[in-house]
Amino acid sequence: MSFINRANNKELTHFYQDWLTWNDDRENHWIQRIYEQAEFKPFTKAVFLVGIAHRTRLMDKLNNKATGSNNVLDWNYYYNNS
Repeated sequence: MSFINRANNKELTHFYQDWLTWNDDRENHWIQRIYEQAEFKPFTKAVFLVGIAHRTRLMDKLNNKATGSNNVLDWNYYYNNS
């Protein structure tokens, strides 16, 4: 992001904003599909694998969803089976 700010290029800034919006929509779609599946066919445990670039954003979104929703899944971000 700092490079884009320093470049001060409208086209690059616009492209970057479009890319951020696309990723945001994609992550929201993932979350929506998981909650839809949980309503359709409840489960007790599941694994959701994503790349590191999405991890923090997804954790923030899921925490916000949990505070504003009655249908809360128990998200364990640091599961250790030892």
